[in-house]
Amino acid sequence: RVRQALDYLFDRNQIYETVYYGTANLTIGPIHPSKPYYNREILPRSFNVEKAKALLKEAGWQDSNQDGIVDKIINGERVEMNIDLIYGSGFEDFANISTIFRSSALKAGINITPRTIAAQNYFKVLKSKDFDAIISVNEWYPLHKDLNSTFGAKGSQNYSSFSNTEVDQLIKVARFTIDESKLPPL
Repeated sequence: RVRQALDYLFDRNQIYETVYYGTANLTIGPIHPSKPYYNREILPRSFNVEKAKALLKEAGWQDSNQDGIVDKIINGERVEMNIDLIYGSGFEDFANISTIFRSSALKAGINITPRTIAAQNYFKVLKSKDFDAIISVNEWYPLHKDLNSTFGAKGSQNYSSFSNTEVDQLIKVARFTIDESKLPPL
């Protein structure tokens, strides 16, 4: 529910218009929209602060001390929702995205602290998996891509530790299907 709440607070339209001046393509995942197996039935969540607040409340996060940041008792201690959001230095668009996301998240009581990582340390942090949230890129070329390394449960570049057996099965099918038009929507 917290991840879903964060997704509702990620204002894609504002980012699309102000950071990328309307030139980017909004997508729902790592598959390029030109591919026949791009899943057009899944739509990105719309920006919705109230929905995010409701999900946070369901997950036990509320502003109990009225300081503007949601909190929760974890192991007998009140913990405020403070999220470090890291991104590589030199990416002005990532800095702008972080600013927009921080502002949006505060509306639901989540404190996001953008933090720049020097390029030489970026992949070290990625590989360590020692971060709350990260802005990263993946190739967005319309080439066939083996998604196993990035999104497979045991993928060597699965830095987010994403794991889903149904996705692993779809990736397996995609890896061994030569004719892309025969792939199910991913």
